[in-house]
Amino acid sequence: AYTLYSIGVLMAFGGLAGWQMHRLQRRAEEKIERERERARLQEANLRASAAEMKARAMEAEKEVEKQTIRSRIASDLHDEIGSNLSSIGISLQMLQSKEQLGESERRRLKEMYLVVQQSAQAMREIVWFVNPENDSLEKLFARMRSTANFMLESIDFSFEVPDDIHFEDINLTFRRNIFLVFKECLNNVVKHAGATHVAISLWQSDGTFVMETSDNGQGFDPGATCEGSGLKNMQKRAAEMNGSLQLASTSGKGTVVRFTVPLKREGPS
Repeated sequence: AYTLYSIGVLMAFGGLAGWQMHRLQRRAEEKIERERERARLQEANLRASAAEMKARAMEAEKEVEKQTIRSRIASDLHDEIGSNLSSIGISLQMLQSKEQLGESERRRLKEMYLVVQQSAQAMREIVWFVNPENDSLEKLFARMRSTANFMLESIDFSFEVPDDIHFEDINLTFRRNIFLVFKECLNNVVKHAGATHVAISLWQSDGTFVMETSDNGQGFDPGATCEGSGLKNMQKRAAEMNGSLQLASTSGKGTVVRFTVPLKREGPS
């Protein structure tokens, strides 16, 4: 009986020891599996980080390439087309000075010279916007101010831009549309308003960029058809930028044009 008891106790201890060993082995295997899973996650994260870094590097490389192409285009336009237009303009001026020309020929040459001058100015603006050195708000506002000085040379004007105006997304299309709407506003003032003073204000409010021009000119009826005023072009550009163009004018009391565009735009830039 004692022998059987001893054997039973030994068997019980043996079973308990075996169960303990099996539990320890299972825990060890689970720990090894957790370590393996952690290693797989780390490896996956490293691969994802490497892929992200590679994508960023490729994007940066593309951006550098794009800027290089823009610089080359700006240089080529300035050197080739600009030089050609200047030569044509000089030749037309020389032809106008010839005494044997009739009045109609002289008038035609003058018209051609004006077309060349306008084309040269448009080309200079394109070169300015294409050049990546001008991709900043400061350069854009400086360009707008100098344009106002040129276009409003015989009209008193003010140009106000607050120091705290700032936004990041100023791609070429966005800047060019703002500038062309601004230039069209000034063109309308010069051609149609008969104003003696123009107030130009730029500011940022609630996620929008606002540009306002107001003059003390003769005004007009906004409901009437205004041929050649360029309002349709400005409204079209505002719509392309998901913005709006508001016009208020009273006969004899001047005109106010407010261009508003959201700074965060959906879709490709």
